[in-house]
Amino acid sequence: MTNTAHLQNQTIRETSNLLNTSTTMTVKLKRYLITVGILATVVYIMALTVSEDLYGIVQFVPLAAALGVIFSTDKNYKEIGWKWGKTKYQLLSDILPAIMILSIYGIIWATGLGGYGDEEYLQMVRDDSGFDLSATQVLLVTTLLNLTIGIPLLAIFAIGEEIGWRGLMVPEMYKTYGYTKTSLFSGIIWAVFHWPLVIFALQTDVDTPLAYRLLMVTIQAIALGFIFTWLRMKSGSVWTAVIFHTSLNLMTQGIVDQFTYDTGPTEYLIGEMGLFPAIAYGIVALVVWFKRDLLNQTTS
Repeated sequence: MTNTAHLQNQTIRETSNLLNTSTTMTVKLKRYLITVGILATVVYIMALTVSEDLYGIVQFVPLAAALGVIFSTDKNYKEIGWKWGKTKYQLLSDILPAIMILSIYGIIWATGLGGYGDEEYLQMVRDDSGFDLSATQVLLVTTLLNLTIGIPLLAIFAIGEEIGWRGLMVPEMYKTYGYTKTSLFSGIIWAVFHWPLVIFALQTDVDTPLAYRLLMVTIQAIALGFIFTWLRMKSGSVWTAVIFHTSLNLMTQGIVDQFTYDTGPTEYLIGEMGLFPAIAYGIVALVVWFKRDLLNQTTS
């Protein structure tokens, strides 16, 4: 059977089975999802009633849930995927966010949908560096620094989520549901986990309609779910997820969202609640979905 025919048959099987969710999830996965739900609810209530500063704790909920569930079940911490794996997948996880973000923001800047080089941000970088850098130089230098020095310095925040999401949840889902369903379900769960931050404006000052923000967050999370799952299961290492997550946050929150100034529709198009990143992630998600047959060659 040719590769094309094999891929076509696999696509037909996965499409016909996509709505069949009758397969029982593992005990570990059930416990994990319940624990995450309870802990997240507690933290969000505390953030709303005590101090909004407490919302930062929520990113460590998946880690706490994963370690607790593993301890209460088989105590097999190796399944998290601690091994480094092939470095090429770690490098891909590092540079892929930069490729996606700079490509899609390049369209925003070129079309005037967002301004190229916010003066306040540029001046901040110039003051910090001591050099009179142009807008392009600022973009290049900050990108290079964030994707090298920034990754190890800020990975701790991604570890808090990824040990749970892609360390425990995704591999457990994959055992039962395979690639497509795992990517879809994990993306939906990841989106719902972040909804309170959007609904109660705990993490944003974006003024777009709430329904739009929730829609964009959900689309982005689902698309990223396909990318995260592919990287995690292909590499066999949770570190690909940690690096990818850190790199993505640095590129968006740390660089381009601050670098881009508003020209009118910009707020609807950029950031974690914007249309253009959703488009970029969706394109890459489609690419890795068509490459899902490569996962059959990997033991994770």
